[in-house]
Amino acid sequence: MDLYDLQIYNFGPYEDVRLMLYQQGLVWITGENRDTNAADNNGCGKTGLFRALTWCLWGETIDGEKGDKVIREGQTSARVEVRLREAPKQFWTIWRERRKGSPKLGLTQPDGNGFKADKKAVQDKINELLGLDYHAFKNTVLYGQGDISRFAHPRTKDADRKAMLHCIMRTDILTRAHKVALERAKAQRKAIEAKQAELDKAEARMGEHDIPVIAANHASWEAYRKENIARFRDNAKEWKAKADELLEVPEMAGLEDVDQLNAELSGMNIALDEARAAMQGASKLADLLNKADEVRYGLENKIERQKTQLEQIDEQLKALDGDTCPLCESPLTEGHGRDQVRALGVARRTANVQLKQLKLKHKKAEAERAERKVAYDHELELTEQVTELAHEMEGLRERIKAAESVLERARQQRDQFIEKAKGCIEQAKGWATQGNPYEEQLEAARKKVAHLKKVAKKLKVELKAEYNELAYLEFWVRGFSNQGMPSYMLDSVMPYITERANHYLETLADGDIKMVFDTQRELKSSKGDYRDEIDIQWEVEGVADSYPPSGGQLKKMEIAADLALMDLVASREGGRLDLLMLDEVLDGLDAEGCHRVIRLLQELRRYRGTIFVISHEAEVSEAFEKAITAIKEGGVTTVTGLV
Repeated sequence: MDLYDLQIYNFGPYEDVRLMLYQQGLVWITGENRDTNAADNNGCGKTGLFRALTWCLWGETIDGEKGDKVIREGQTSARVEVRLREAPKQFWTIWRERRKGSPKLGLTQPDGNGFKADKKAVQDKINELLGLDYHAFKNTVLYGQGDISRFAHPRTKDADRKAMLHCIMRTDILTRAHKVALERAKAQRKAIEAKQAELDKAEARMGEHDIPVIAANHASWEAYRKENIARFRDNAKEWKAKADELLEVPEMAGLEDVDQLNAELSGMNIALDEARAAMQGASKLADLLNKADEVRYGLENKIERQKTQLEQIDEQLKALDGDTCPLCESPLTEGHGRDQVRALGVARRTANVQLKQLKLKHKKAEAERAERKVAYDHELELTEQVTELAHEMEGLRERIKAAESVLERARQQRDQFIEKAKGCIEQAKGWATQGNPYEEQLEAARKKVAHLKKVAKKLKVELKAEYNELAYLEFWVRGFSNQGMPSYMLDSVMPYITERANHYLETLADGDIKMVFDTQRELKSSKGDYRDEIDIQWEVEGVADSYPPSGGQLKKMEIAADLALMDLVASREGGRLDLLMLDEVLDGLDAEGCHRVIRLLQELRRYRGTIFVISHEAEVSEAFEKAITAIKEGGVTTVTGLV
């Protein structure tokens, strides 16, 4: 990648200037300030060309000028463009613009399209294209007068020196890799912490499920259930036995058979019904008996009357006991006497016949009455039997009632016993069917613990892999750290820088100054300890540690170190920028010193396409291939001699 040209618009004292950067040879830059007679060629803006270049590329200038100060006085904006040639007719264009309070940075690709990214990404792309950052550029391409941040300057920090070298060697990628490795290692540690936290959580959650305790509770409850089932079954058997044995207790032993008593009572009811029906016949018999007595009494009266009538007839016949009628004294054998005797005889015979008939009727009535009396007496006996039977039945009922009462109480008690037995059976069944309260907990705990064990096992495997990955990353953290590959890379280039710097010092100082670059600085202690720090030692005219060197000596050492770094850049594969810019590198040197620098520049010209040298020393201009002059007039600087 070649720096091709520089276009300046209203930057510093310049209005519109184009400076070719590619293959310009050894170019001397001088100046003329026509706005003052006191300044000679100072203040005309020669260094502004270099400032414009670094400002465009990085937004930085050697003198630290920033912000709106870069805008030409009286203007509202400044713009600088730098083209990089990637191949013939293929250019990247970097442009930076400053409007008051508003900076802009852009990058146009060879195809004419803008590089779409934020400002930081654009700057990173520019650094990638150049292969250098600002500090590395200053120490390998640009030498600025009075710039104390040179690589070899005593006040330059070790970290800045290392950063320059890493950028030059393109080993700053190791720094980025170290940062990435650190970030990844940090992220990995966080991942491990998170994974370990998950594992600790899983193991803690496993501890929350004490399966042996839950299993013991489960077994204890099962034993308790079996005990209750057995107890209630035994109770049921006892109540059943009591129910079965209830009728065998002493008070039930002499209890009459209620069914038999009820059968007897039923038979008595039948007999009672018959007796009662018979009693109804007894009242009829009583009436018939009374009627029979009336008939008998009537017949007896008739018999008595008939007997009286016979006695009267007999008296009459007795009175006729002779031959004549006592009344008429007529013969009884004839006439009225005879008729009277005959009539009395007939009457007596009739009366006897009637008496016999009455006696027969009376006898019949007596017999009938006797029969009726027997039937009546029998009915009376039945009535007594009914009464007795009723009493017996009442007693039987009382016995039945008492037996039934006892039986009912026994049944109730037996039913109670049976219900209690059933209740015990139900309770036993309830205990048999009741779920173990620890069953679900135990099952859930086992499943949870099994799951957690799988999770823990998986986490341990993952954690092991994470630790392996961390070990791998820590290896690269160490490998990319200052004690690792970067340190090794720095160690590897220290002899080269030393050799090249001393090579240039041979020309610049005729070998009177020698420098040694090392990555280990010995500490000022009796222990002989070292620090991982770039150490620069020198000898001036054979005297070691002649410190501090003079200004001229330090300048030669800085130039030699910068040129050594430039050679280091050139040694990179495709990494050399074919440009060298030196600001007042000759000023302050004696004639011999200037002559040596010119010789060195002519040597460098053999492998540098363009070398710009800003100088006040007009007598050296003949040693240059080209010369350009920055002329300031009316506050505006123009450049002559440009191609």
